[in-house]
Amino acid sequence: MWLTIHGKVYDVTKYLEDHPGGEEVLLDRAGQDATEDFEDVGHSNDARKQLNKYEKGELPPSERKVVKTSAGGGGGG
Repeated sequence: MWLTIHGKVYDVTKYLEDHPGGEEVLLDRAGQDATEDFEDVGHSNDARKQLNKYEKGELPPSERKVVKTSAGGGGGG
C-alpha cells in the first residue's frame, strides 16, 4: 500500500494495522497523494519522524501535485 506525502513515496503496508486513525483512512488514499489529508489531521513530530522508515523515494517533479497551503498572507486585494 503505497502513497505520497509532500512528493515522497511511502510504502505503509506494514503500518496499516498500527495506524492510530485506522487502516481505512490510509487505504482510501492508496496510490494517491495524501499530503492534504496528512496535514489536515495535524500529525505530531513523532508521527512525521515515523514516516521516514517507510520512505521509498521521491516522485519526479513532473508528477508532483501542487498542494495548497494555508500559510498567512492575508489574501485580499
